[in-house]
Amino acid sequence: MKLRENLLFSGSDDRTLKLWNIDEMTYVDTFYGHQSEITSVDAAFGAQYALTGGSDFSCRYWKVLDETQLLFRSNASIDSARFLSNDVFVSGSQDGQLSVWRTTKKVPIVTVEAAHPRTDGRGNGSGAQWITSVATCPKSDLIASGSSDDYIRFWKFHRKSLTPILTVPMRGVVNDLVIAESGRFAVAAVGKEPRLGRWYTMPDGFNGLAVVPLLSLLD
Repeated sequence: MKLRENLLFSGSDDRTLKLWNIDEMTYVDTFYGHQSEITSVDAAFGAQYALTGGSDFSCRYWKVLDETQLLFRSNASIDSARFLSNDVFVSGSQDGQLSVWRTTKKVPIVTVEAAHPRTDGRGNGSGAQWITSVATCPKSDLIASGSSDDYIRFWKFHRKSLTPILTVPMRGVVNDLVIAESGRFAVAAVGKEPRLGRWYTMPDGFNGLAVVPLLSLLD
């Protein structure tokens, strides 16, 4: 789910994106397109645009007022996708790829293969942990990604490159990430298991929230 202004977007296993009006507590509209469950939802800038990722190996960019969509195909299920600006977004997929896309192109601007290298028996069998969460600081160059490799990784996006700038130890599966609009801190939702299924368990992980101060770490 994603709240923007007085509107709420939700995605579901029923393959639809739904729009709700919070002030009036009413359903507004349904958007169709995904061929399997929606795993990630984001919205941008006055709720004019929405972004979804799905297990059908795709991201979809929705122009809400026009009721149209743009399709972006990936090589694996998308666990998380977030806007960086009106026309640029980030995705993390189960094959371990961290990608930045522009809505005017059908292929990523840049992709980091194995953004979270596999360090033990968890992962997808290709040398990479799948990416379980991504976060952005809107209208900036800061991106974060989470997985189950014991780290939250922070990246700087510039034109056609993603540069690693910081790793923060985090024991557990980083199931969701948010960077404050001020850029001062990030919040991670961490669990012993992935949010989409009990594919594996990290007994020494924890279930809870972790706050990561960024100003002192990025200076």
